[in-house]
Parts: sequence; C-alpha cells; structure tokens
Amino acid sequence: MKKLTPIPEIWLNPAPNLDLINSAPIPVDISESDLSWSALNSLIFTIRQAETASFQALSYRDFRVGAAAMTFNPTTRNLGLVTGFNVKPSKENTINVHAEQMVIEKVRHHELGQILALAVWGEPQIDDANAQESPTLHPCALCREMISEAPEITPSTAILSSNPGF
Repeated sequence: MKKLTPIPEIWLNPAPNLDLINSAPIPVDISESDLSWSALNSLIFTIRQAETASFQALSYRDFRVGAAAMTFNPTTRNLGLVTGFNVKPSKENTINVHAEQMVIEKVRHHELGQILALAVWGEPQIDDANAQESPTLHPCALCREMISEAPEITPSTAILSSNPGF
C-alpha cells in the first residue's frame, strides 16, 4: 500500500479565506438529533469549502481533491472549520499528501476537538481497494483507514462526499 507523506508544519497554518479556527464560542448544545435548517446549511457550507480547497490542489494528473471539517471543541465550546487538499506533483515524486490527511492534521495541530462533519469533494474515480466507482468521490482506502483510527472522528461524525455536479 502507498504511504502518505508527513505534512510540513507550514501547511498546517490557517488558509486565508478558507479556515475558521477558534471562532467565537456558541451558546447551543450540539446533539445528534438536531438536524435543523441551520445544521443543513452548515453541512452545505462545509462541502462548499471542500470544493474551494480543491482549487489549491497540486496533482500531476489533474486529480484535484478538497476536504473540509466542521469542528467543535466541547471544552472551549468553539466551532471551527479547516480545509485541506491533495498534493502529488509528479508520478515519481515522493510527496503524496491527501486532502483528508491535511484536514485531520490541522484539527490536531490547532486542538480543534471533535470533527462534526468531514466533507470530501472531487471527481469520482474507481477505488483501487474495491474496484467500485460511486457517483461521488469517497475517501480512498488509505484515508478510510486514517479516518477509522482518528480519535477526532466519532460514530456521529457526518462523512460527506460530493462532486462537481453538486
């Protein structure tokens, strides 16, 4: 299985006009059963931020992936949103960073707490692990493994996938 490249610390800095780190505390209780219009708009906003992040991607085969995570820190009661994108400049290059990897590392680096929603945006492709193609881009096998091991992602985390047709 391919390996992911460790992310340089400078890449973990907030992206201008994309990341909202340590935004003001909110006076609401986040619950699993709360699917209001406000919550739905937040999910759509997260998907749109993932799409915007994809324009920063660097891929030798023009395969651009963006990811975004809506976070909540229960201690500080702060919401946050961080973005990431894939970086693989050439087939021979040893750099191989995935968008979901960058997002999870930013969440850890900035101590943003729990990931409420993780959005992945990009052109669908066949998954090497199971030879299936879905209508939206899903995390690859490496990223699915990383997601399953990340303590910031819980069973109530919404995993969203979208594509240019959304």
